[in-house]
Formats: sequence, structure tokens, C-alpha cells
Amino acid sequence: MAFLVTIPYTADEEQTVRSMQAKGFGTGAIANRLRRSESSIVALLLRLEKRARAGHCLCCGNDFKSEGAHNRLCCRCRAKEKTPFDF
Repeated sequence: MAFLVTIPYTADEEQTVRSMQAKGFGTGAIANRLRRSESSIVALLLRLEKRARAGHCLCCGNDFKSEGAHNRLCCRCRAKEKTPFDF
């Protein structure tokens, strides 16, 4: 039976992935450069995208310090009587 071993990405590897993607490299080329699987690169890109969105207010779009997955509105928008998400 084969077991998968997950090797965490270093900050340098994450930066390499971001810069190569910004330059237009595909996931296959990035995977070859870092000697990782292409599916691992795709998963990392999804995590990085999710992480980048985590601190943006869904109402006004401003950056703020999120307290977790439940906290998606900044204090200013949360203090409003009505948000765009109220029905």
C-alpha cells in the first residue's frame, strides 16, 4: 500500500508560484520548476486565492483584519443598519 506524503510549501516556493503565474506560466511549467505534481500546484493556487480574499469586506471591498471564516464584513459595514446581504 502506498501512502502520500505531503510536503508543505515554503514561503519562497509560494512566491515562486505567484510570480510564475503572473508571468503567464502554466501549472505544468510551475510544477516542473518546483518538482511538484501539477495537481499540487493547482491546489496551492486555490489556497493562495482563498487566502488573498480572506481579508476583504464583502460589502465595501476594503481590507480589514478578519477574525475567521465567519467574519466577512468590516466593522463599519457591520455597524450599518442594513447590508446588501439583508433581504
